[in-house]
Amino acid sequence: MGNVARSGNSGRSLYGAPVVAASPAHVELRHATLVVMRNPTSPRRSRVPIQISVSSHALMDGWALFDGMSTAARWWIVAGSFVAAVVCAVAFLRLNRNMRRTGGPSYDRFQRLPSAAAQTSALADWGSNGLRTARRAWALDLVFPLAYGVWLATLASLAASHADGRAWDEAAAGLRVVSWLAVAAAATDLLVENAAVGRALLLGPSDRAAQIASWSGKVERVLIVMVALVLLVALVALAAYRAS
Repeated sequence: MGNVARSGNSGRSLYGAPVVAASPAHVELRHATLVVMRNPTSPRRSRVPIQISVSSHALMDGWALFDGMSTAARWWIVAGSFVAAVVCAVAFLRLNRNMRRTGGPSYDRFQRLPSAAAQTSALADWGSNGLRTARRAWALDLVFPLAYGVWLATLASLAASHADGRAWDEAAAGLRVVSWLAVAAAATDLLVENAAVGRALLLGPSDRAAQIASWSGKVERVLIVMVALVLLVALVALAAYRAS
């Protein structure tokens, strides 16, 4: 049995079963091993090399976020998650202002403190009222990443679908990667940074937790900036395309 490839033409397999036509350039067989029974009554098998490869376009389609949803549904998700993110941001501003009034740092500043000693000093400056406010901000920060993560990821998904409609395959694939970067940023914020900050606010300062919070916050901010810049470039490109 030689090399096997899927093409856009229908036919029949080696055993006479119909072969369903596949879309062109999506799947090629390369460097795999097929186990074939020489005799149905014999346990002996022979290994026959075949070739398998998956195009980048097919791979990205398989990992695309939200693409199975209608455009209208995704716009509703964008609107809802944007409102939720704005509400969380406004609430954060108020909580941060209340924490600074106690003489201690804001919640954002506390997240970036690199050591247990710095966190202990901040807790002393806050006092009981400031600590209570900081815990409220931490609880709010369990919701905020979900809001902005869904918002950015869905925007990138819509942009990818728009690029698909104009046969901009490379741009569509890149925007789907950006959608996952938005998810990664939100996951880093929610699961890593918030866990480390919660350790200090609920159980007491720790050097390791402070370092994890500080570094994960940097990673999260880099990812958000990357996603925002790509979406901005996509918006400018779309505007230029429509103006031309």
